[in-house]
Amino acid sequence: MARRRAHTRGARSPVAHPRPSRRRPVRPGEPALRVAVTGASGQLGAAVLDALSDAGLKSVSLTRSELDLEGDRIEETVAGLQVDWLLHCAAYTAVDQAEREPKRALRINGDATAAIARGAARSDTRVLYVSTDYVFDGAMSEPYPEDAPVAPINAYGQSKRVGELAVLEILERPLVVRTSWLMGGGTPNFASTMMRLGRTRDTLEVVCDQRGRPTWVFDLAPALIELMERDAEGVLHVANEGEATWYEVADALFEQARAQGEALELRELRETTTERYGAPAARPSYSVLDLTRARETYGVTLPGWRSGLIRALENC
Repeated sequence: MARRRAHTRGARSPVAHPRPSRRRPVRPGEPALRVAVTGASGQLGAAVLDALSDAGLKSVSLTRSELDLEGDRIEETVAGLQVDWLLHCAAYTAVDQAEREPKRALRINGDATAAIARGAARSDTRVLYVSTDYVFDGAMSEPYPEDAPVAPINAYGQSKRVGELAVLEILERPLVVRTSWLMGGGTPNFASTMMRLGRTRDTLEVVCDQRGRPTWVFDLAPALIELMERDAEGVLHVANEGEATWYEVADALFEQARAQGEALELRELRETTTERYGAPAARPSYSVLDLTRARETYGVTLPGWRSGLIRALENC
């Protein structure tokens, strides 16, 4: 099997050119797609399982007990799954903690992903690898297309990029989906944290100088399934329409909560800068993803991020 050439930091991203959109027709009597989901108990994985159920598709739930990403049987486990697709949602996502344990982040996001890809190659299983806007450095001032130069500025982004390259190099028809600023699930996330703090504090400071695309997991999950059904491949950017700063997302959440009649303890929401906030990990100041390719090639679009505020508050 031919392997794609790896590239160095700052080089343009090697991106497989996707084929024109064509939804895979399901013939009478043909079995529906069978999809394995890693990280099934996490924020995105749980949303994907719900979406698979809604779509009438069969799923295999892989939590840490079924697939230990720090174990030594990853390749063998994946090779024996007997599924059409493996949707790889599991990841080391603690961006700041990754600065303190970069080797562990690399082991989970990079090495384990390579083992998953090898197992999938043995069993002719398609892989959808969920990646991140943090593979970019934030130096651009307009949305990042899929083939923009990658140059992650933190350990988390570096580890996810290693995972991307593993999938792109090992598999004949890989699918890498970069998304951004995931929130809205049942596990702790930015939206739930803001609401928890807004109910207990009278003043909050939120970063106002990072800009990206907030993405709700309940919008992303059905889009990932649609891409699998459309037999997508290559690298794609998928996120909710619209862009915002973290401050703007928090402000919109609190405004919607009050409109729904919730009495918050919060009296003042203040802007702060990334420098003043002082997080251990550097973050791109601008990581807005260009969504054109997924829309034009596969007809996949997500609604504007503000449309998900009401549903997000149900999980907060």
